[in-house]
Order: sequence, then structure tokens, then C-alpha cells
Amino acid sequence: MNLNEMAVSYQLQSEDYQVFYNRSLSSFIIIRDYCTECKTAWNHSINQCIFCGTENYYLWICNQCRKLRSLQNSNPSNRCDCGGEYLKSCFNDDCDTNKDLKLKNILSKSSKFSDHSKNGIFNKSAQTRSGFTISQHYCLKCGHEKNKSKIWKLKVLPDINPDNQKVLFNDFDFIIVVKNNQKEFQTISKNNLNPNTINKVDTTLFVI
Repeated sequence: MNLNEMAVSYQLQSEDYQVFYNRSLSSFIIIRDYCTECKTAWNHSINQCIFCGTENYYLWICNQCRKLRSLQNSNPSNRCDCGGEYLKSCFNDDCDTNKDLKLKNILSKSSKFSDHSKNGIFNKSAQTRSGFTISQHYCLKCGHEKNKSKIWKLKVLPDINPDNQKVLFNDFDFIIVVKNNQKEFQTISKNNLNPNTINKVDTTLFVI
């Protein structure tokens, strides 16, 4: 994979596209999952509470008064002012993990009290998530549970000969022309053979 291809790959991955590189063709296959009901993108980097589907907002939450603290404070004081413990809890006050005393007790005792990073439903030890969370399961916009995948084939080139465009589009959905040390990008499709040059891949053209 050359530098131009890596620049395209990193951008698409940062926007939560699944990116696969075909070494034999020096090209990409990219995949985007989306809600079958409202077409909103499905994000694989998001995890949700298994009990209510609430997204992980990456907050410390006091288990008594529900006071919030940012996870930027990686080591909050052992106790909240009210005497409660800060946990990586579900943000939804009506979730069973916050209302059911037996379940709350299980979560608060999932590890030693001193190791805050392993406490609460959204705990994470190394690369292992809590067993009480799942990757995105509900659409964050409409709540629908079903999703589908859209697939595109991309070719990254330093330039393109107009005479070859028709041939290339027999195999690829988009041609990404990258110039000027990965500072200028043209996202070319069958329907737009002369797009504007901008500072990144124009993913707005990847219509679901």
C-alpha cells in the first residue's frame, strides 16, 4: 500500500467505514452498514448497554447521586462528595442496571474497588469490553434493530487518463485521485467525471 492509498484508508476508517485492501488489484473494498428504516449510518466504534441500548457516553457516574465526571479524568477520587463511588455506568437513569439493586450489586463488585477502570457496565480491561455491552445494536436515530451493508469498490491513483475512465468504471465505483503530497483529492464517479478538488475524499458521494 503506497502513501496515497494509506491516506485514503486512514480517512475512511476514521469515518467508520470498514476498509479492505485488495493486494492483487491494488484497490479497496469499503463497506458501510446502515439502518434499513431511516438509512442512518451504523457505527461499529459505538458500544451500547445490553439492557436498554443506551450509547456509551464515556463518563464517570456516581452510583448514588448520579453526578457526572469526564473520563478525561482517568483516576477520579475514590468517592464522590455524597459518598458514592464513580463507575462507568449506563447514562439512562431508568435502565435496569441503575434501578435493580441485585444487578447494581453485581456490576459494582465486578472487580476490586480500587481498580476503577473495571467498574460499571461500560468497563474495559485492556482490549476486552464488559460482558454487559454490545456493539451498536439499535439505530441511534430511530431505534430500529435491523441494518444492511452497502459496498463500494475504489481505486486510488496519482492521476487519470480520461481515455481510461470508462474502462476503470467497469470495475470500480469511484476513482480517488490524490495529488500534492496527500493534500488534494478528487473523488471521481461515473456521474461526476470532473469533480472539485478538495482536501479529503468526498464521502458525501457514497450514497446509501
